[in-house]
Amino acid sequence: MWGVGTVRISAGKVTRNGSSLTDDFIAVEKPYEVFKKLKTVMVDIKTDWNYPNKLRPDENPGYRTKYDAQ
Repeated sequence: MWGVGTVRISAGKVTRNGSSLTDDFIAVEKPYEVFKKLKTVMVDIKTDWNYPNKLRPDENPGYRTKYDAQ
């Protein structure tokens, strides 16, 4: 009706009192686009945590390299 929606983000963890860690963004214009952008950022951050690559320098010697035994 108003052209807005709610985007809910959950940390996926449960606190000691049994509630989950969530945050709501209410009355968001274009909520599907906002959700997709937030999801992209979340995946990028998780990927960086799991596969760090020297804080993203201009040239990364650890990316797609071959092992050269000496």
